[in-house]
Amino acid sequence: RLEDTEPMPKIDESGRWFFPSDFTSDGRRLLGTVRDPGGRHPLALREIGIYDLEDETYQVIEERLIDGPFEVVWAPDDRRILLGGIDGIHRYDPDSGDVAMILVNEGPMAQNFQVTDNGYIYYSTPVDERDIWIARRTDTPELTQFGNEAGAAVGAGDASK
Repeated sequence: RLEDTEPMPKIDESGRWFFPSDFTSDGRRLLGTVRDPGGRHPLALREIGIYDLEDETYQVIEERLIDGPFEVVWAPDDRRILLGGIDGIHRYDPDSGDVAMILVNEGPMAQNFQVTDNGYIYYSTPVDERDIWIARRTDTPELTQFGNEAGAAVGAGDASK
């Protein structure tokens, strides 16, 4: 019911904002970006934020993991984080700190992306409606794209690995 709703707690007293983007599959953690208020373009430099709904606490990853602006979603394992940025999609492991490129994008920023449990990555680039991409992470990377030729899968393995 609407009268039972309440705002999420502040990250801290600095005035930074949390912009949520994706829940873990069990609904316990919420992933998003953290940005300074005002004065910055919405796609300006960001930090990663994770809100734990049970503990009602934030974890903010302040280290700059990739260049430029980015969007974030959980990998299918609900442990690693995928970052879509200007040069492609990266996989970040918060436990080890490792960042790996999993999909190269030679066009504009990879955005509005999702990963399926069976390893498909759907993403778009901000040029026009034809720039919708589907990438399948396998030992022999394949890429199917509707639009121009800006993306290419890299490496071996699956987006969830």
